[in-house]
Amino acid sequence: MTIVAGKIEPLKRLKEALHNHGIYRFNSIGEINAFLNQYESEKKDIPTIVKRTTDEEIKVLEEASKKAVEIRDKNVFNKLFYYFKARKLIKKHAALVNNYETIVTKRCADSYRDLEFIKETVEGLYSIIAGAIGESAVVSELQKLSDNYYLINDFSLNFNPPIFNKRENDRIYSIQIDHLLVSQSGVFVLGNSWGILGTVYLIQYASFFECPMVLN
Repeated sequence: MTIVAGKIEPLKRLKEALHNHGIYRFNSIGEINAFLNQYESEKKDIPTIVKRTTDEEIKVLEEASKKAVEIRDKNVFNKLFYYFKARKLIKKHAALVNNYETIVTKRCADSYRDLEFIKETVEGLYSIIAGAIGESAVVSELQKLSDNYYLINDFSLNFNPPIFNKRENDRIYSIQIDHLLVSQSGVFVLGNSWGILGTVYLIQYASFFECPMVLN
């Protein structure tokens, strides 16, 4: 199997974009696809999950309150130290029990809003997701090669001083390559794009400055 180094650029950009929106629940494209496919089901389950977690919170507070009261009543020192702690736990438990329906309704509304925000954010990042899917497909195929191949994803190089490009009559300060495949047969520079129909195109360059040849 091919030796692989580096993460693909669209996947890195996708994670950064999600993290910038406060979304950390996804670790792969597969998890994002699963979320979109199961969105309605997850939305439907929100009331059940909220009630269960709220019931568990009430139970934990009840047990903690009883324990704090027991410790408080053991001696004078504990009574002084645990008085406010026990009081705080008892009040919090009572607030949950007495306002159960209101709290559950609000928590459900917050969960609906958060879930919708995640869905809208993910759908708004479609172009980045499509790029990540395309590059993942390329990497998946290249990984099938033998371990005589070394694949570097998102390879970048800065030139100081810059390289003069005679053809375009300008200077090149840096390059970024989607995939750099190194083997005994040579070094292959690969770029790719994700088309509307999901077709992956690989581009092999004879050099950095020559026109690309498209490989279907």
